[in-house]
Amino acid sequence: MVDILGKMKQFQAMWNLIEEMKLVGGLISLRTFTKAMRRYGGAEKWEEAIRTFNDMEEFGVEMDTAAMNVLLDVLCKEKKAEHVWDVFVDLKDRIPPDAHTFNALIHGWCKARKFEEAEWTIEEMKRHGFSPCVVSYTNFIEAYCLDKDFHKVDKLLDEMQEKGCPPNVVTYTIVMRALGKAKKIEEALRMYDRIKANGCTPDIAFYNSLIFVLGKGGRLKSAYEVLRELPKTGITPNIVTYNTLLAVTSEFLEEENALRLFREMEENNCKPDLQTYNPLLKMCCRMKRMKILSYLLEDMLRKDCVPDLGTYSLIVYELSKVGMLDQACQFFEEMIEKKIVPKHITYRYLVGELERCFVAVLPPSLLFLTLLLNGVGTSPYWLGGQERKRVGEGKVGFLTGIDVRKYAGTDTDSTRLAALSFSAYACVTAFYTPAFPGTTTYVPKCPCQCRAEQLTVVP
Repeated sequence: MVDILGKMKQFQAMWNLIEEMKLVGGLISLRTFTKAMRRYGGAEKWEEAIRTFNDMEEFGVEMDTAAMNVLLDVLCKEKKAEHVWDVFVDLKDRIPPDAHTFNALIHGWCKARKFEEAEWTIEEMKRHGFSPCVVSYTNFIEAYCLDKDFHKVDKLLDEMQEKGCPPNVVTYTIVMRALGKAKKIEEALRMYDRIKANGCTPDIAFYNSLIFVLGKGGRLKSAYEVLRELPKTGITPNIVTYNTLLAVTSEFLEEENALRLFREMEENNCKPDLQTYNPLLKMCCRMKRMKILSYLLEDMLRKDCVPDLGTYSLIVYELSKVGMLDQACQFFEEMIEKKIVPKHITYRYLVGELERCFVAVLPPSLLFLTLLLNGVGTSPYWLGGQERKRVGEGKVGFLTGIDVRKYAGTDTDSTRLAALSFSAYACVTAFYTPAFPGTTTYVPKCPCQCRAEQLTVVP
C-alpha cells in the first residue's frame, strides 16, 4: 500500500499509513522506506527523499549502509552527481561505505558524463579496500554507448579482459542493443559471437536484444529462428520477447505473421499489454484494416488492457496520416468522451490535415470544431449524429453563439477544460478569419469555395 500511494503521488496519505504502521508495531522495515524514497525519486522530490532517509530511525529502522545505498541510488536519477557526492561526504563518517556505494557514485558521475570524477571515484574505491568490478566498468560502457562512442566501448571491453574483470552478459547486452539502435547491425551481431567465445551464458534479456537487432536490420527470418531456438536453450520467451518481435513484424507490415505471433503468445500464457497492442494497431491503421483494428480494441477491453492516451494518439495520428480523417475524428471524439486529454501535437496534426484536405478539395468543415466543443461543453447548440454527418459532407456549415474563449487563459480547477477550449479556438482560427479587426464575427478563409456561413464567437 505504501508503494501504491507513492506511485499515485498521494504522499500525505502514504505518511499517514506509515504512522499507522508504527502504532501497530512490527510492520515497518527498510523495504518500507525504500519504497517511499524511490517514489519520491520518481516524482523528482529529491529533498523529500533525503528527509525520508533522515526520519528512518524515528520509526525504528537503522540508517545503515544498505539504507544509504538506496538513497544514493535514488538521487543518481537526479543527474546532479555533485549533489549525490555531497550527500555521501556528509554520511560516510557515520555510515561505512561498501562496493555498492561506490558503484552508485560511479553510476551518477557517468550519467552526468563526468568521467574524470568517475575515474577518481574508482581510485577512492580502491583506497577503501574495494576492487572495481564488472558493475563499475559497465557504468562507463553504458554512458559511452549512449554517446555512441563505440571506439571507447571496444577499448574498455579489451581493458576489462586484461584486468581480469571480463564483461558479463549484462555488459554485452547493453553494447549489442546500443549498436542495433545506431544501425550498426553487423557490429551488434558480432557481440553474439564474442559472448560465446568468452564463455558467457546468454539470458532472456540478451536474446530479446538480439531479436531487436535482427529486426532493426530487416532480418525477420533470423529473428523468428531465435524465438524458435529459445526452448532448446532452456529459456522460456517472455512478454518482452513477443513484444519486441511483434513491433518489428508490424513495422514491416507483415500482417499474417504478426497476427499469428499474437495468437501464439496467448497460447503460451503470455498476457498481452499495451506494448503488445500498440504496434498491431499502428499496422492496422497504416494498412487501413479497420475491421481488425476494431477487433483488437475490443480484445483489449476483454483482457482489461484499457487504451490510454498513447494508444488513442497513435490511432488518430496514423489514420490522419493515411487520409482516413472521418475515422480519425471519431477516435478523437471517443478520446474526449472518455475524458482523456489529447496531446497538443495530436490535435494540431489533425487540424492541419483537415485544413489541408478541406482547402484543397472540400469546403471548410466544422466537424472537428464540433467534436472539440462537445468535449468542453461550451456549445449551446450541439449537432446530433445526423447533423454532424451533414456538416462533414459540407451540407451544413454554420454554428452560432459558440463560447470557445470563455475558459481560455482563466484560472480554473479543470486543466482539461482550458486545454480543450484553447484547442477549439485554435480550430476556429485555422478555418476562419475575423471579418474585421477587433470583431468576434468570423468568416471562412476561402469564401469562393465555402458554403459555410459566418461564425460568431461569444467573448
